[in-house]
Amino acid sequence: MHVHLLTRPDGSVIVVGLAPKARRDGEADATFAARVLARTLEANPAWKDFPVVTVERATVEPLLANRRFRNAWTVTAGVLTHDMVKARALRLTEIRAERDRRLATSDAPMLRTQETGTGPQIAAMTAYRQQLRDVPQAIDLSGIATPDALAAFEPTWPVSP
Repeated sequence: MHVHLLTRPDGSVIVVGLAPKARRDGEADATFAARVLARTLEANPAWKDFPVVTVERATVEPLLANRRFRNAWTVTAGVLTHDMVKARALRLTEIRAERDRRLATSDAPMLRTQETGTGPQIAAMTAYRQQLRDVPQAIDLSGIATPDALAAFEPTWPVSP
């Protein structure tokens, strides 16, 4: 079974898989793959000028199984891989989103502390929120070489006072 890898101008990849149920009786692999690609390009005219590489599904199956960093996939010499620079940027975006969620969660406690807390309590809550803001700048993902290690990375989050 095959998949088609279409490379967008920005370097990202569209994976067009072949659904076995769509295959016609007695249809050869190459004919089936060409028909699916033609229908896909007909349905998505903007893709018609993208370079296409057709590969065996088994060669890309490990990447297709975990699509977490799929926006960092790239095709190099006909091989689907991760662009780790893009994958690190995606992970940093996830970390920023978690940081934003934690900041939003701390809004109400901060207001309560400002209204009823003491000077040291206000300072502790203010420091906590600043530490949250500093998390993305304090981490270095450049040493992480694989998507699995990148997915497993979790920054040290400050503890709310």
